[in-house]
Amino acid sequence: MNKKYLFIIIALLSVSSLKAQTTIGTDFWVTFGSNRNNPYTMVDLQIRIVGGDIATPVTIKFTESGDQMNFTVLPQQVWTHSLTGTQKQETYNMTIGESYKSIHITSDHPITVYALNQISMSTDATNVLPVTALGAEYYHISYLPVGIAYLDAYAVIATEDNTHVSHNGETPITLNTGQVYYKTAATATDMTGAYITSDKPVAFFAANQGVRIPAGYLNPDCLYQQLAPVHTWGYNFFVPVSHLGVERVRIVASKNGTTITQTGSTIGNPSYTLNAGQWIELEVVLSNNGCFIQSDNPIGVCTYLTGGTYIGGGNSDPSQAWLPAIEQTAPNALIAPFIPAGNTELHSHYEVAAHKQIQGNYE
Repeated sequence: MNKKYLFIIIALLSVSSLKAQTTIGTDFWVTFGSNRNNPYTMVDLQIRIVGGDIATPVTIKFTESGDQMNFTVLPQQVWTHSLTGTQKQETYNMTIGESYKSIHITSDHPITVYALNQISMSTDATNVLPVTALGAEYYHISYLPVGIAYLDAYAVIATEDNTHVSHNGETPITLNTGQVYYKTAATATDMTGAYITSDKPVAFFAANQGVRIPAGYLNPDCLYQQLAPVHTWGYNFFVPVSHLGVERVRIVASKNGTTITQTGSTIGNPSYTLNAGQWIELEVVLSNNGCFIQSDNPIGVCTYLTGGTYIGGGNSDPSQAWLPAIEQTAPNALIAPFIPAGNTELHSHYEVAAHKQIQGNYE
């Protein structure tokens, strides 16, 4: 179960007819989910911050205790912090319900933030969205968990007091600023398509405890990815493929009667009609030069690395990445790979870059 490659798609998003996300900001919230049900003492949790054009004072505050760290990130400096034992205990969710297991990161000038959750044979990482890119409507996008030992899960962080959060229209729970609602599936089921709403902006993290991709193959890993709110979803997507040669893709519809067409997938149909919360899974291979997806309503798309046994051996374990729409992408992207300390199998990093022209409008 060697995990030697960390797959992250990071895009700095700019001009769009939609309200675009951006990974750059001055105010961020982070939390962590259970990694294959290992206790906090067994995991390596890291925060990585990349500075902007000027020296920037940054504060990291741990909500549960109120403890904080103050430091300055130099221009273009990559600052990495491995959480201490106490800090991990204050941010690592294993129990269903509400807590204050969150981290609040603020800065005087724009920065970019990443977070990593790893044990020796299970790792995933995410870019962290600033508060200005958050929303009040999300669909969960995840995968089928391994079994009752590992469950599908997500975490919601409130950014304001008296925030009401509901799962599939159920009775809302009330959260205050920095409070986390951590939810797991009741059984070994996939919660993809669950509809999470709130009356104030929240941060939403997919945090599956352990999956095999595809189901039935070896090398289980946690999934850890902050997902974008529905109001930032798009219509046109190009899915690149890593050097491993094969990836899985999940697409979730935001509205009833959504028509989705795709070219380049080796499994699945050329066209689908989905209702809100319904989803499809495709497979994309390198020999097809990726996959092009279009929709008549906004859709959410995530890509996944598969397990090493599925690709016929080699260094690969499941991981998840949010994929921005083509109409939101910008010419510049900032990538800052982690270099984990301690017991790790992450030894190599690869970058995936791709472009596709659509009707002469985007490239």
